[in-house]
Amino acid sequence: MSYFFPFKHTGLPFVFFEEANKKFLKHNIYISAFVDSSIGNMTPAINQKELPTLEIQRKIPIDAQAKYYFIQIK
Repeated sequence: MSYFFPFKHTGLPFVFFEEANKKFLKHNIYISAFVDSSIGNMTPAINQKELPTLEIQRKIPIDAQAKYYFIQIK
């Protein structure tokens, strides 16, 4: 299950995300997360376009967000 957090300061901290997901990965349950984009209409939330799972990724380029997951998540 994945979650996205459209409002500023509602995304998950990376440390919490990593620790919470270790429980799933321990049992071979696959996880996923959203990266955000400032282009297009992706949410019914008024004036909100960014939908990151991690707050640290809000407002950074989408390629940098993807690299963050590939490098940081083991």
